[in-house]
Amino acid sequence: MSVYQRLEQERPKRLADHTALWEKLKPLASVNGDVGTQVQLFCERKQLTPQALGALEPRLRFRPSGAIELAFAGRNKDGRVTAIKYRPLTGSSHDSRAEVPSTWLLPIVLGKRDSLDWLVAEGETDAARLFDLVGSDAAIMVLPSGADTFKREWTDIIPRGARVALCYDADDAGDKGAERAARILGGQTVRIRPPDGFKDWCEWDGDREAFLKLASGEHGPRFEFEPMSDFLKRPFVRAEALLGEPGMVILARGSLFMVYGADGSGKSTFTIDGVAHLAAGVDWLGIPVPRPVRVCLIENEGPPSLYQQKLAAKAESWDGPDWRGNVFVFAGPWGEFSFASSEARRALVAFCEEREIDVVVANPTLGLGVAASGRPDETQAFVDWLVECGLKSERAFWLLHHENKSGQISGDWGRHPDTKIQLQQDGNDQRTKLDFAKTRWATLPSGSIPKVCLLEWVTETQGYTVVEIETQGASDSVLKSRLVEFLREQPMSSTRKVYAGVQGSNERLRELLKEDDFDSVSGPNRSTLWLLASGVSDMAGTVDVNSERNPHE
Repeated sequence: MSVYQRLEQERPKRLADHTALWEKLKPLASVNGDVGTQVQLFCERKQLTPQALGALEPRLRFRPSGAIELAFAGRNKDGRVTAIKYRPLTGSSHDSRAEVPSTWLLPIVLGKRDSLDWLVAEGETDAARLFDLVGSDAAIMVLPSGADTFKREWTDIIPRGARVALCYDADDAGDKGAERAARILGGQTVRIRPPDGFKDWCEWDGDREAFLKLASGEHGPRFEFEPMSDFLKRPFVRAEALLGEPGMVILARGSLFMVYGADGSGKSTFTIDGVAHLAAGVDWLGIPVPRPVRVCLIENEGPPSLYQQKLAAKAESWDGPDWRGNVFVFAGPWGEFSFASSEARRALVAFCEEREIDVVVANPTLGLGVAASGRPDETQAFVDWLVECGLKSERAFWLLHHENKSGQISGDWGRHPDTKIQLQQDGNDQRTKLDFAKTRWATLPSGSIPKVCLLEWVTETQGYTVVEIETQGASDSVLKSRLVEFLREQPMSSTRKVYAGVQGSNERLRELLKEDDFDSVSGPNRSTLWLLASGVSDMAGTVDVNSERNPHE
């Protein structure tokens, strides 16, 4: 059993306060004479300076046998000592032990904590050695009990946007631990291994210049480019198809799936039907579901009892394989989950890893921490939070969003999803128009489902049957309402701008613009500029696209 495995087994069942014990130990800076000589010899064996060892703020414990041990403290946010690790000045790190019980709530950090260059090291002496190599220009985080013990909550210690070099030992445990930490950290992480022939940094006899060459050269460049033949050999996590098949992937591990539409368009019912099929492993809307999928639902809208009823009604009307065991629900505090909270993100990731969740379904997007204005920087920050939770690598995310008055997805979301689906109510008929507005990894129409179709409601099972259409879409009254809303906000728009800003076929919009409610004037370069006809301020007699409540919602 390795020392790190033993230290992990010594993790406590309860939190202890070792502050009083720690205060009784002798600070390293105060030693001299024979003890100081032993410390100096220890540093020479480990190829580090006493100043670097002192940056760890260790103390000394004197054993009855005469042995001297270095002591390192782990603290909580209040500065109380919750863990003490002992390492003998003679012998090896395998003789290290921890005070029982010990809990490492926060890691030891050396150097410049606000730096955008961070190193992560296995153990205190490797951290001190790296401190000698990089000085105080970077920050160094110490893993106190092994390569596989990086905690998700420690990501909050590292400044956003920092580059993190994972300087783990050159062995299988170090490689696996670095891979796990890279998944947790995301962003700009690099792996810097000790050169061939050296297990750790205390064994390596290189200097600062040699280390910086390793950090910026072939062992860990910040930006990497390589021949396609090498890129194709990279061991990326496989983007397994969860909905679809090779060549027509609608939902994949690591992908972002967004459903949007006006209020009453049926987004919630559509999503729960999709979740039931995915969790049961049953094909959905003619699209293959290769295997049963494990789903986590996060609902931030409406009373929890009504959401319970909606899920229960779907389960009771279901006539296929049982899907309930593959679905998990965020239970509380109800309506308060936010991806903007690092604590919420950590809790979600821990749960998803424990339960092997494939897809996280969350609703509504605007209630999950993203700013309502939907600016590019705001949507990008939200996606970055999803990446921390497994997007692009370990799990898919399914979000529900709304459309703007012109029938487009609200905010700067068009570039982010891999699959984007728009739902529209079809007048007062019991059917919904589905438009695959974006399918990055699928070519539609295909043999499974057309790009645009009608979903006829099957009220008994709260499901759908697919009806293929070619030209039928939203009613004229809905399209006319969209034109009015658009031109009220953007009068004197060119024909091209109207076609781009209003959801609907150009041919049908062109015919509607001929009606008396709309007027036009000549613009530059023989263009036509559209505006509302005089006196048209409201659409009396037409349907407000946001007021047609859909009983299937």
